Parts: sequence; C-alpha cells; structure tokens
Amino acid sequence: MDTVVALTFGAFSLAMVYAAANVGFVLLFRGTGVPNFAHGALIALGAFIASSWAGPEHYWAGLIAMMLAMGAIGVICYYVLMRWLFGVGELYKVVVTFLLSAILINLVLLIWGTDDRAAPVVTRATIDLLGARIPVQTIISSAIVLLAAIVVLGATGKTMLGKRMEAVATDEVLAAYRGIRVHVIGAATWAMAAMLAGLAGLLYSQGATVSLGLADLVLLAFPAVAIGGLQNIKGAVIASVALAGMLTIAQYHFGSIVAGVACWAALLACLLYFPQGLFGTRQMGRL
Repeated sequence: MDTVVALTFGAFSLAMVYAAANVGFVLLFRGTGVPNFAHGALIALGAFIASSWAGPEHYWAGLIAMMLAMGAIGVICYYVLMRWLFGVGELYKVVVTFLLSAILINLVLLIWGTDDRAAPVVTRATIDLLGARIPVQTIISSAIVLLAAIVVLGATGKTMLGKRMEAVATDEVLAAYRGIRVHVIGAATWAMAAMLAGLAGLLYSQGATVSLGLADLVLLAFPAVAIGGLQNIKGAVIASVALAGMLTIAQYHFGSIVAGVACWAALLACLLYFPQGLFGTRQMGRL
C-alpha cells in the first residue's frame, strides 16, 4: 500500500509541475497565436530568481517577489521584442522566441553562473500516509499550482478577457481595427505565462536542484500540451495529469527509457488520429 500511495503522490506532484508549465504555454499560444520556444528559458529563470531566497524564513516573500519579477519580465519581453512584430507572419515571431530563449539563458549564466543552486523550501517536514513518507513542501507547492490554474481558468475562460485573447490570436490586425487593445492583451498574456513558467521551475527544482537543465522541462511537458489541445487550458491540465500518471507507472515497472518512449508514442498516436488534440476543436475552411 505504501508503494501505491508514494507512486500516486509522485504522479500528482509531477502532474502539477507539467500543469504549471503547460498552462503558461497554452495561455500564450491562445492569447497571441504563437508557440513560445523561450518558455523553457523562462522556467529556468524563475527558479534561479527564487533560489535567491533559499531560506525558509523568506519563502513566501521570495515566492511573491519571484512571481512579480517574472510578470515584469514577461511584460518587458513583449514590449521590447514582440510588439514590434505586430501584423507580421507567425514564422518571424517563432524565430524571435528562439532568440529570446538564448538571451534569457545567457542572462542566467551572467548573473548566477553555471553552478547548481538550492531550491527554496518553507519546510522539510514529512507526513506518514499509509506507510509512505510524503513531503509537506510538495503538498504546499502543488496546492499553489492548483490555485494558480483555477485563477487562470476563471480569468481566461468564457470572459471578456478570454474572448479578446482569442480574437488577438486569430487576427491581431483585425482585432486592433475592432478596438481591442492588442498590446495590452499581449503584455498581460506574456506576464501571466511567465509567472506560471517561474512557478513550474520552482516546483520542479524543489525535488532536485536549480540548474539550467530546467529549461528542458518544457520538452518533457510538451506532449501533454499537444494531447490536450494547444488552445485548451483545461485540456492541458487534464492531459498533464494523465501523462504524469502514465510516466510514473511506466518508469516504475519498465524504467525511464521505456517511459520516455511511451510518452512520445502517445503523442505520435494523438497527432495521427486527433491532430487538434483530445480537447481541441477542429478548424474548418471553405475550399
């Protein structure tokens, strides 16, 4: 029983990491229509910023400071780079996100260097649950991610903000002609996505260390984005839970290599039979 509880809790914790990373990615795609290939760099940057307050006495203040800093960085990224690409093709914007990723990674190297750092935690206590030792910190972090996901879903669901984000993503020029303040929407979307990326980096690093390897987290979490639907936040959360559960079970029984193969095989099958994602909508056009 203790093994089942430990695996279940581990899968849930991993699902929350994936959910934080994926909701930010989907939110930005839904609000701008551009896949952000700098999302992994934002995840690593958020964790490094949080590592500056590694002591438990500064955890909550440091968490708030990290979130505010990441929100400001998201706004700066939009106004310094992305707003000048208003009306241009998506390919150019994707290339700029690659450039932004390189800039952010080098910024991390410049400020913090190459050494791994300790992740901030508020407590290292554990609780006994049916024979399994469960870290209290992971429970707290998972609850924070759940709260953040609920807030984002509520703010960008069937609300005026959500409708305007979809309008900007569909055609930002037409949205501007219709009176939508596209730059305000774009900056707000980048800010929320960056904050969620920082939260994902913080949660994941608490189980390991803060390093530049966190930038690869977006690659591990991306299959859930495609399976859930690139424009469906709720689908990204559900797919993150399913993917984390599958990976945890596969890794426990067959090892990490088989788990990785199963993950990408699930993505391939989804792209072949449900290219819009399990929770996405089909795009139809008149020929």
